[in-house]
Amino acid sequence: MIAIFPVIIASVINTGYQYLIAMQANAEQAADGWRNSLAQVFSVAYVDPGAVDIILAGLIHVVPVAAIALLTCSFWERVFSENRNRPFDIGVLYTGLLFTMLMPPGVALFHVIFGLSFAMVFAHGIFGGEGRSFLNPALVGVAIVQITFPSALTSHPLWTELNGYAGTRHLTLYNESGIDGFVWTDFSWWEAFLGNTQGLMGTTSVLAILIGAAVLVYGRIASWRLLAGLLIGVISVASICNISGGGVMDIPWYWHMILGGFAFTAVYIATDPSSSA
Repeated sequence: MIAIFPVIIASVINTGYQYLIAMQANAEQAADGWRNSLAQVFSVAYVDPGAVDIILAGLIHVVPVAAIALLTCSFWERVFSENRNRPFDIGVLYTGLLFTMLMPPGVALFHVIFGLSFAMVFAHGIFGGEGRSFLNPALVGVAIVQITFPSALTSHPLWTELNGYAGTRHLTLYNESGIDGFVWTDFSWWEAFLGNTQGLMGTTSVLAILIGAAVLVYGRIASWRLLAGLLIGVISVASICNISGGGVMDIPWYWHMILGGFAFTAVYIATDPSSSA
């Protein structure tokens, strides 16, 4: 729980910033959606926003999703714990936060309830709870949302595909135009490392993820060998493809470290006991 808080903080700041930047270019959408209505209620400034505006805009996106996720996980855990006469597993709160960080900013709250309800029943509860499932419930919830609602987020100014602008979109740009494609979109390696880009709420800031990794390794919750193995694997495969030439796969290995969800998955998914194997 402590290790994921740097990512949550980064997600609030970056989501708020990206949202306000997007709304400046899409002012006609300012009246659409309950998130935009909340932004107007709190008098969030779309033009020349300050730090308070950025944080408020981020909280408007992150907090409702996290609250619904935590309530959904707690509800189903209570159902199973009472039915099977076992203690309430507090670990489901982490599942809710993990799921939230793997959602795009414009996700519908109904999709959160649907995805996590499926996951808590079929990837958690029926196996007996925490430590007994062979699947990561948060990841199952994300998968079922992606499969069931693949194009439900096109109306949000921060999103074009559920797969993610920070991942697949930039890989496509590189495939089409090489590094120049990043330059044309004013996108740099350091911006991606710090988290100044659109994407799933918790996967954008590699810096925040590395802080979480340090906490997990220091507390002996995660194995540094597993993280090192993942790092070596990606560097090796990316380098081999870069030598042989493989279109989108010949992107340098150091870009693979920061694009998409590699860093987040390595630190928070692969180190989970139910999915590490």
